[in-house]
Amino acid sequence: MRVLPCFAQFYGNASSIHATGREARKKLDCEYLGEVPHERKFKTLLSVLRRRKTGILVTNPVTSFHYVETMRKLSRRVEQHMGSGKVLMVTSVLENEGKSTVSANLALALSKKYPKVLLLDCDLHKPACRKILDHEIPAHFTHEVIRGEVELADAVCKDKRSRLHMLFAKRCGPQEVNELLGSPEMGRMLEQARKEFDYVVIDMAPMSAVSDTEAVMELTDASLLVVRQNVVRSMDLNRAINDLQRGEAKLLGCVLNNVYSMDVLSGEGYGTGYGRYGGYGKYGRYGKYGRYGVYAKQQKVE
Repeated sequence: MRVLPCFAQFYGNASSIHATGREARKKLDCEYLGEVPHERKFKTLLSVLRRRKTGILVTNPVTSFHYVETMRKLSRRVEQHMGSGKVLMVTSVLENEGKSTVSANLALALSKKYPKVLLLDCDLHKPACRKILDHEIPAHFTHEVIRGEVELADAVCKDKRSRLHMLFAKRCGPQEVNELLGSPEMGRMLEQARKEFDYVVIDMAPMSAVSDTEAVMELTDASLLVVRQNVVRSMDLNRAINDLQRGEAKLLGCVLNNVYSMDVLSGEGYGTGYGRYGGYGKYGRYGKYGRYGVYAKQQKVE
């Protein structure tokens, strides 16, 4: 078994960050679909003081342009790799790698193009999609649809602004989760969703925590593995990739999440060169208080 590169060198210079992507393309046993940049959850000083996080969503006006464009590119790559498939499973190796955030934003990006996209929360251990989308408590949940207590069409919520269809999960016991996800009713629910929707994005539990992914991946058309920067050991990542590739569902590839870009940290990029503190801004090299600005002022006085 080949050992993959450990994603450990992330806080060095810019070349080391880009080298991480190149190394992943060379040595990962699946396709490298790109990297999702780090996005601050506390947007203002007041939010920091109140410990109030802002949802990282492509529909949120305060989300950075770079993050929004990255998710749009990812959605286009997913479309290309899916082919005629409709049901995509998104998972990760460990907890807190951002799989639910990627799932929600991927579904939102797809809903911009397709009228019927369903975000299906199947993480029945620690559901997070409803919290990320800041949605009210729904009348029905995923486990009720699987049991046949309510029809899929009646349980699905629809956001009027984004047109995204959503079915949220409620926390269930471990034994109940195994029975639900491994039941024939789960397959029937996904088959119905495949007929009614253009795309179905499923948020699954982490692979190292439970065996939910193995139970569902045979029912899906493709899978996507989210890897958070500087978190997962290469051995665990390699094992997860092999497990996903053994299933009938096509593994689209890996997405490196929460990447700290040195271009952002250094102030280089869109909008900074001509901004208030940029090279041509008020305090920049050519600005009012910059090197050449002060020089020009002195020449004018003389």
